[in-house]
Amino acid sequence: MNDLITKILDNDQVGMLKVITKCPGLLYELSESNRTPLELAKATGSPYIYVTLLRHLQKNNSNENMYGLLTEYIGQISNDWLCSSWNHGIEFKIWHALKGNRFKLNDEEECQDLNSEMKKDLEWLSSEINGWATFEENNVVPLDKWEIQYNEWLQQ
Repeated sequence: MNDLITKILDNDQVGMLKVITKCPGLLYELSESNRTPLELAKATGSPYIYVTLLRHLQKNNSNENMYGLLTEYIGQISNDWLCSSWNHGIEFKIWHALKGNRFKLNDEEECQDLNSEMKKDLEWLSSEINGWATFEENNVVPLDKWEIQYNEWLQQ
């Protein structure tokens, strides 16, 4: 088993990126089960690992539901930070963090920062769909409309 596959299976985003930087050819090597690293990443169920690999492969597969990936990614952040599959307003808080701002998760907890890869992944997904995902709207919110909603949220 090569180092990249080990990092994918260990859900080690940072380690995976180090391996990709040192040995980019591993992105195209098959596992012992004859699967690509991208296929293995998808099978892990971690949107962090899968989207990071997609982005590094610069692969926008027309069969891929990029909006679905964005909602999974936001949902995973919500789950990791707040133990909630989609905490109320998390899409605004994440966007706020993408703009370089700090925020509180709720009245008691200080914010958690998005790491640089998470920011790159979210920015990439947003640019691929030219929009953002919200809980209320079950489809892509175009960026111009999203900025209006975000600015209204800031005023609250």
